[in-house]
Amino acid sequence: MKRLLSALATVGLCSALSAQPAVAINEFVASNDASAADEAGEFDDWIELYNNTSAAIDLTGYTLSDNPENIAKWQFPDGTTIEANGYLIVWADEDGDEDQGPLHASFKLSAGGETLALGDPNGNVVDNVEFGQQETDVAFARVPNGTGEFRMQAPTFNADNSSTSVTTLEELGLRAYPNPATETLFLQAERQLDLPVKLYDMTGHILFEGELRRDLRIDVSGFPAGNYVLRVGRTAKLIQVR
Repeated sequence: MKRLLSALATVGLCSALSAQPAVAINEFVASNDASAADEAGEFDDWIELYNNTSAAIDLTGYTLSDNPENIAKWQFPDGTTIEANGYLIVWADEDGDEDQGPLHASFKLSAGGETLALGDPNGNVVDNVEFGQQETDVAFARVPNGTGEFRMQAPTFNADNSSTSVTTLEELGLRAYPNPATETLFLQAERQLDLPVKLYDMTGHILFEGELRRDLRIDVSGFPAGNYVLRVGRTAKLIQVR
């Protein structure tokens, strides 16, 4: 897992439009086992869009597709808006109706690789990404957030991708152990520090906040089994709880 989360975008064999779009495909997970759950508690594939502008954008008539020959495969419901410098999550679960919520696309993502495209009301491709083999519960995300190239990293569901770095905790002289954890997660620094620590679940909720100076203990005994994101300063690591 450490190798996967430290991988560069070349591992995912991606290509994307070079111009910065107003609304960008910002992040996605094509094999979601525990990274984030939808309104029904199901772990469907998900796609995150980001608004690169300082004004809200109406997505009425915009489309998403995993088929370059059919750019209008799924259309956003009328009145869908993405806020200024904000995020929007679409669940790629083939539901395509509003039984579970309005933003459920009529297709799933292929973990084996394919093309994901965002179209405007005139049928123009606003943004797209061609990607290769994906790993379970590992995101493919733009870094810097909204504008950069894609790379594999720990998911940052509905949040800034840039806060997850390819720099590992270990490279900064930090240890987080054991991983997987069952009762207590220990953080240890080689030198005196003063860094904020947050532990998130995969829906973006903060479960723990503290500060790391030299040693820190986090009680995870009451956490459900699954994946969590540990952020120390601007560095992140995927943590498993069993």
